[in-house]
Amino acid sequence: MNLLYRYTGVIVIAWTLLIAASAGWNIVNERRRSFELARNEAVANFNKDYAFRIWASRHGGVYVPPDERTPPNPYLSHIPDRDVVTTAGKHLTLMNPAYMLRQLMNEFADFYGIRGRITSFKALNPANKPDTWEQKALTAFQNGSKEVFELTTIEGKPFLRLMRPMITTQGCLKCHAFQGYNVGDIRGGVGVSVPMAQYFAMEKRGIKILALSHVAIWSIGFLLMAFAFFNMKRNIRGRVRATEELSNANRLLETIFDHTHMMVAYLDRDFNFIRVNRAYALSDMREPSYFVGKNHFDLYPGRENEEIFRTAVEKGEPQFQFAKRFGYVNHQERANMYWDWSLVPVKDDKGRIIGLIHTLLNVTDRINAEKALVTNEARFRSLFENSPISLWEEDFSAVKSRMDELRVRGVNDFSSYFREHPDEVNVCAGLVRIIDVNHSTLSMLKASYEEVIEPGLRLVLTDASLRVLAEELSTFAMGKAEFDSESDCETLTGERLWIVVSANIAPGYEDSWGRVFVSMIDITKRKMVEEQLNKSINEKEILIREVFHRTKNNMQVINSLVTLQSQYVEDKKLQYVFKEIKSRIFSMSLVHEMLYRSKDLSSIDIGQYIRELANTLVRNFRMHNEKITVRFDVESIPLSIEVALPCGLIINELMTNSLKYAVRDNGTLEIDITLNAQDNGELFLHYRDSGEGFPDGFDFDETPTLGMQLVKGLIESQLRGSVEIGTNAGASFIFRFKDNQYPRRIGGVMV
Repeated sequence: MNLLYRYTGVIVIAWTLLIAASAGWNIVNERRRSFELARNEAVANFNKDYAFRIWASRHGGVYVPPDERTPPNPYLSHIPDRDVVTTAGKHLTLMNPAYMLRQLMNEFADFYGIRGRITSFKALNPANKPDTWEQKALTAFQNGSKEVFELTTIEGKPFLRLMRPMITTQGCLKCHAFQGYNVGDIRGGVGVSVPMAQYFAMEKRGIKILALSHVAIWSIGFLLMAFAFFNMKRNIRGRVRATEELSNANRLLETIFDHTHMMVAYLDRDFNFIRVNRAYALSDMREPSYFVGKNHFDLYPGRENEEIFRTAVEKGEPQFQFAKRFGYVNHQERANMYWDWSLVPVKDDKGRIIGLIHTLLNVTDRINAEKALVTNEARFRSLFENSPISLWEEDFSAVKSRMDELRVRGVNDFSSYFREHPDEVNVCAGLVRIIDVNHSTLSMLKASYEEVIEPGLRLVLTDASLRVLAEELSTFAMGKAEFDSESDCETLTGERLWIVVSANIAPGYEDSWGRVFVSMIDITKRKMVEEQLNKSINEKEILIREVFHRTKNNMQVINSLVTLQSQYVEDKKLQYVFKEIKSRIFSMSLVHEMLYRSKDLSSIDIGQYIRELANTLVRNFRMHNEKITVRFDVESIPLSIEVALPCGLIINELMTNSLKYAVRDNGTLEIDITLNAQDNGELFLHYRDSGEGFPDGFDFDETPTLGMQLVKGLIESQLRGSVEIGTNAGASFIFRFKDNQYPRRIGGVMV
């Protein structure tokens, strides 16, 4: 291809140079022709003037009536008969040849633009004195030149000037003998000046035509060369492509031959190996070169197979064997192997058999797999038929097509669409085709096989099961292949059953939904038990709420009795003891009150409980002139009653102590309560007041007061936690405990 580009480039350059040379040569010839035409015209005019001058010289001039245009020639005054009078009395004046020729040249120049001129170094008329160019020409004549012509300018315009010498004749001596001329002397020169404008215009037109014609010729030649180039290029590319395709095909065949897992051998018509591929050689643990030249049936004798080979050669037709078991004498291991093999005759141009292509493929695994598949199919059928679970094999392909149509219409959210168009679910249900059901299905529905297959899903559908079917189809539409739910159905006898439905799109059918396996488990008895359990739990919840309510009321009664009793006590300390008892009763009553109000009888919100308890204690113990501030940093954590109640009692004891002993002389008190859950599962409770703190030598373990002993007993015995006493200003307690140390409650009942 590169050589084609190189040769084409050389040809284009040569063609361009040839056309350019031709154009240049023709342009030069055009210019030469223009010059020759102008010169020929100048020579023609010169010859005309020369003939006229000879004629006039032979006649010695002519006499004409003088007038304004032709006055008597003052430069001929030396001639006696310059002026004459005819017998008729008419005056005439002599016009010598020079006078006549000059006047003729002037007339001709006015008409045709071609100028003529007679000049001499000894001109009688000063108007005939030579100019610079004429002087050079006259000098050339004296040196022997016979003609002078040149392209020059006159008055700024181009002219071709031609001059030849003027030879003195006998007739010339009449007027010029006094100047000393003799016959044969060069007396001057006669010149002609031809304007070149028209010739240059003709030359320009000619050059333009030449240029256009050469460009056209070059373009035609270039197009022809381009056509030839592209044609050759296409042909070369075609040959290159054909060569590459042939080479690629050969490489492909070689690759397939050497690397295919199929065993391939090429034999001559006498069954001698010409070539085998690697798979063929490896099947016998040999190298491919081992087989070359050896006869097939010397290595693998077998009368039946040899007859098949001979049939292929004699009939010239391919022979095929499928799943054939070989029994070679020297290869007993192949007795249990199955093979697909073929014999394809290879023919020459004349149709003669020249060899065989022998292919073998070990299909033992496939045959065994087919046998296993048959066995597994039988096992599956047995399992399907005898399963205690209701099993369905269904075809959802028509449903898939219907939903694809809806998707094209713009439906993307099928869950919402089915809720808004419940009739569409009925349409889809009618498109489901029941392929098969097992005996458990027939038993569950109390129906025959035909009674289930023919009506399809409409047999078991209820309003609830239609909603479940809509959920199932929406799940499949989202690309999921599994669906589980609970539903109900009806038997042919009208009994209502509760079932667990599980639907799975079979592997390989995700795009078509052509196979969907559905299982149904009858959970009617379990549902009945669950309903009884729920009924029992609801009854127990009502009972427990009533217990909480009665306990709270009883504690309020006790609280009221303590209040009435305290009114008969005048001792201030004893009254304060009664107030502490009331606060303890309230803290326990508040827990039961919150449990009674709670939806979950097993726990209360400890954060809300602490806030209500603390605010109530402040209202009950604060004096009129005291300013008590409680700051809370407590989380809303659900705690069981076994943990919440000790927490409330602990905070009750700490706050009553703070309200009793920690109020400053100015009547102010600040209390901070913090409760949060730690990462390790512990609960962190921090209580601090702004009082003076503990006295020197305070020992929490040895404190004799009932409140501190109660706090110590609650945290260690009931909550099984720990307490740390702060030593900074104010009383500070840090408690750590857990909530998972008690049995779990369901509906307020221990389990």
